[in-house]
Amino acid sequence: MDDEPFNVDYLEQELEDLGCTTVSARNGQEALDHVTAQAPDLILLGVMMPIMNGFMVCRILKGSEETRLKERRYHGDASHPLLPSRRS
Repeated sequence: MDDEPFNVDYLEQELEDLGCTTVSARNGQEALDHVTAQAPDLILLGVMMPIMNGFMVCRILKGSEETRLKERRYHGDASHPLLPSRRS
């Protein structure tokens, strides 16, 4: 979630190349709307955004039981490119 189109395009392309589905927001309020509509697995958040900055978005997300980040454990394919490699 960033207000700089270049940053958004670049990150979306890189994440989609890794098989991730992306959703972007142009400002803090849009970011909150997206998160409350469907909880993401990962949030990349710019600090200086219009309408509501990234710090305020974080405060709101952390202050709500519905959006507070919880520990998640990954039980899928251990070879996923976003997971650290496991060495025997």
